[in-house]
Amino acid sequence: AVGDSITAGYLSSCGQSYPHQLQRMLGPAYRVTNFGVGGTTLLRKGDRPYWNTSAFASASASNADVVVLMLGTNDAKRWQWPKLHGEYEGDYGALISVFKRMPSKPAIFLMRPPPLYRDGVYGMLQ
Repeated sequence: AVGDSITAGYLSSCGQSYPHQLQRMLGPAYRVTNFGVGGTTLLRKGDRPYWNTSAFASASASNADVVVLMLGTNDAKRWQWPKLHGEYEGDYGALISVFKRMPSKPAIFLMRPPPLYRDGVYGMLQ
């Protein structure tokens, strides 16, 4: 599971992060690895690009059979999205390509980040 704080399990406890729940649902036939890093952006020019993390290096070298991507919440920061939103689609495509090039040729699933329910929460736009 590749993503930001939602994937990493920010504010979750007792194994309730979505990667832990996914592991329980899939059972022992799969091994879910949490490559989430809090505060990161999909945007390469964002304030904390996922691209620059050790988790990204590990995830892209993991040779996984399945990759679940959930990034985008932190890209919606008020000071960031207005000037960088035009690069989001291209950066997302580039990230998908990184995982498509793995020798394992993984199935790739894109997750939509959950809504914030109101503008301004955590300094983000909807």
